[in-house]
Amino acid sequence: MRSKLYSDFYKTNFGKEILKREVGFIKDELNGCKKVLSIGCGSAIHEVQLANLNPETEIIGLDISKDMLSQAPKLPNNVDLILGNAENLCFKDDSFDLIYFLTSLEFTNDVEKTLLETKRILKPNGRAIFMVANINSWYVQKELRDVNSYIRRKLKNMEEENLKKIISKHLKIISFNLMLGIHKEEIFESEDPKWASLIVIKSIK
Repeated sequence: MRSKLYSDFYKTNFGKEILKREVGFIKDELNGCKKVLSIGCGSAIHEVQLANLNPETEIIGLDISKDMLSQAPKLPNNVDLILGNAENLCFKDDSFDLIYFLTSLEFTNDVEKTLLETKRILKPNGRAIFMVANINSWYVQKELRDVNSYIRRKLKNMEEENLKKIISKHLKIISFNLMLGIHKEEIFESEDPKWASLIVIKSIK
C-alpha cells in the first residue's frame, strides 16, 4: 500500500530530517497568508506541522488518493483535507494567497491544465511555489534505477528549462533555486544539481 509506505517513510530518521527541512522552508513562505492550498498533499504530514506553526493560516490539503488522505494524522482546526483532482479544482476564482506543490506537479497527468487551474484560483498577486524532483540529482537517479520505485513508474521528465518554460506561460517566475542535498543517508544544504534533490520555483500571478 503506497499510502502506508509514504507515511512510514516520514517516521524513519532519514524521513524525519527531510520532513523537518521541507516544513522549515514552506513555513517561512506562509507568513502573511490567510488561505493556503497544498496540491498533492498525500497524508498531510507536512500540512499538520505547518498548521501548528502557523495557527492564523487556513491550510487546505488536496489529493487525488482517498487512501492517502485516510492516513492523515489528527488535524488541527485550521486544516481541511479534500479529495480532488489538480486539473479540475473545486474552488472559486481568486481564492488563495498561496498554493504550493511539494513533489506533486511532476506526477500530474496534465501539467498545462493544472497550471491553468492554479492561476485561476490564486488571488491577484497570489503566489505559487513548485518544489519539483530534480531528475539530475543523485537521489532521484537512485530512485529511477529501482524497478519498484513510484518515482520510476510515475515521474514525468521535468527538466529545468522545460519547467521554467511551462510555468512562465501562466505565472511570473520570481526565483529559481535548488535545495535539499542528499547522498546516501546524508542530508545537507546544497544548490549543486548533482546533489540537490529539489528544484524550487517561486512564482506570482
